Amino acid sequence: MKKVFFVVLLVIITACNNKSKEVKVESSEVNTKEKQEKAEIFLSEATIPESSKWFKNEISISESSEIFNDNYANLISRTSADKSAYTGISNIKVTNGSTYKLSVIVKKGNVGKNFALRMQGVYPNRVDAVFDLETGLVKETLISGTELAENNKATMESLGGGWYKCSLYADIFAEYMRIVFGPTTNKLKTGLWETRTGELSNTIIVTKSLQLLEL
Repeated sequence: MKKVFFVVLLVIITACNNKSKEVKVESSEVNTKEKQEKAEIFLSEATIPESSKWFKNEISISESSEIFNDNYANLISRTSADKSAYTGISNIKVTNGSTYKLSVIVKKGNVGKNFALRMQGVYPNRVDAVFDLETGLVKETLISGTELAENNKATMESLGGGWYKCSLYADIFAEYMRIVFGPTTNKLKTGLWETRTGELSNTIIVTKSLQLLEL
């Protein structure tokens, strides 16, 4: 009788051990899958030229004493209070119908507190976001026109020391995109942030951090 009981107990213990191994293997597979999903956060990244090749309209980009993660930052400044001012990159090849994320790391300058990002197709089709670098809040994001974008949103990630990663997301329906950005003022409407402000302003920017990702 004791032998029978011992055999039954041994079978139960073996079954439990096998079940535990199955759970561990399954858990390991889930964790591996999660890691792969986190690693594959974007399909492609657009090639962004260095800041010396960005187009500039009433904008100057100068050296700054600020450093972020061993990268020297620059000061991007409006050179006129009475004219539209912006900088950016034109003719970026994109995939029609894909979701894109435009992001850059910036910090409040010594004049003004607002910064804006734009993804633009054939004007006036565009999507804009204005960020408040003093409060760390997104002022607004806005789609203008009916042919370029859907599902727009904007986020701000605090990186410490007054630095923020500002990001603009949207589903883009175009073959080529223009990205535009620059300092602005709280007085202007979001869709017109680049127009005359009546005052000068600047933003500290890590130019190497500018990214356009296809998600």
